[in-house]
Amino acid sequence: MREMRLSVDEYRNAVQAAKTEDQIHIEIVAELRRILPEGHMLMHVRNEGNRGGRAGQIDGARGQAMAVKPGFPDLLIYVDGSGYCIEVKRPGQGLSKIQQLVAEELARQSIPLAVCRSVDDARSALRKWGIRITERAS
Repeated sequence: MREMRLSVDEYRNAVQAAKTEDQIHIEIVAELRRILPEGHMLMHVRNEGNRGGRAGQIDGARGQAMAVKPGFPDLLIYVDGSGYCIEVKRPGQGLSKIQQLVAEELARQSIPLAVCRSVDDARSALRKWGIRITERAS
């Protein structure tokens, strides 16, 4: 049997692909907290609901009354009076149909949205949006 060797990039890609969306999300948030300029605002839009039965129905009705928006991106960033959105996904995953509709609504409002599958994707989005990155120790 021939030994299979991975390049460093192949190994990194395999490790990234094995992470859960929550793990990627937490890594991105930690990096954003480290590199966003002073005075920024960063928040997670908690839209997920995983409860079934009567409790899930109550949670759903409560969320609807409180303006929960299904498909809204995971992270909101405000810098210097402008807002930006990040949707966190695992490698290989795309936006759901409802997320695509929300992305179209955001585009009509001229609100930037990036789908990020890694810390590098989030850093690239900030650069694309012209947000000054401040390298601070973690």
